[in-house]
Amino acid sequence: MIDTRLDDGEFVVVADLPGATKEDLTAGINPETNELVIKKTGTTVGRVELPWTSSEMRNAWFKNGVLEVYIRSTDAEQSEKSPS
Repeated sequence: MIDTRLDDGEFVVVADLPGATKEDLTAGINPETNELVIKKTGTTVGRVELPWTSSEMRNAWFKNGVLEVYIRSTDAEQSEKSPS
């Protein structure tokens, strides 16, 4: 299950990944599709469309099978607006 929310100008993605370890996971932004892509041992387990065309991952945490990724717009004007 993957949930998203807007929190203080950041787009937050929370993914439940039971059985995964930190070493199993990779997460990154695909600029061609404007998506956050989450992979477990090389296999895509989640994709989330991002609300801004220009985004960067700010922070990510993985604890007790839950991955949290914080993404912010790199365009100052866009980060002031809520995603549509």
